Amino acid sequence: MIIPRILTTLFSVLPYQPKEVASVQQPEVKLDVPIETLSKAILDKQSNGTLRLMIDRLEIPECRIFNSEKSLDLYLSTNQNIDIWEIQDKREAFPRTIYKYHTWDKIYTYINKEELYREISSGTEHGVFCINNLENKENTYIQKKRGWFAYGFEEISREQAMQTIIEKEASKDTWRKGYAIGMVALAAAPTVYGMRNSLAKGWKNWTHPEQTFSNSFLNVRMPNPMEAKSR
Repeated sequence: MIIPRILTTLFSVLPYQPKEVASVQQPEVKLDVPIETLSKAILDKQSNGTLRLMIDRLEIPECRIFNSEKSLDLYLSTNQNIDIWEIQDKREAFPRTIYKYHTWDKIYTYINKEELYREISSGTEHGVFCINNLENKENTYIQKKRGWFAYGFEEISREQAMQTIIEKEASKDTWRKGYAIGMVALAAAPTVYGMRNSLAKGWKNWTHPEQTFSNSFLNVRMPNPMEAKSR
């Protein structure tokens, strides 16, 4: 009778397994490279201290005057079609190139491409992005340099950019599956623990029946002669 009792205990703690049903295929997520649009301009300072921004886009020259760089940035932030402004800064004796990046309705200024690329990369999922030059209609694909001692960014082809994204998505999917398996194992731990205790108790009763009988015998209350006499 001990073995059937063990089997009954085992099946009582095992979770119910429903019948398998046909799985629904989820639509594949389309992978693509994030694109940032770039436009060029020239910035200089007038004799009265105001700033002049000159834009020559689509062969239509445009010139605007601003009282301060803050008002300039405010104007650039209103243009939702341009993410990056590559500006030839002629306000000082030695011209330089600066970059103004439009993100979250604000303009951030960077003095070199390295800083600009680092900011753009931090906002992407895979560290890969594309810069679309509105003047020459060319696309430049950028990614972080790969390798143990690599630092900075490099220009790559579109095929290389897509390959990087596919590899990182595959790695992420593997991590998700491992995480899911771990969560299932944690969820099943109390059931396994309870089943182990039940099996251990059943095995003990089966292998030591005399101890079980002895415990049962001791639990039987024997009549008290004094109580019987008083009645």
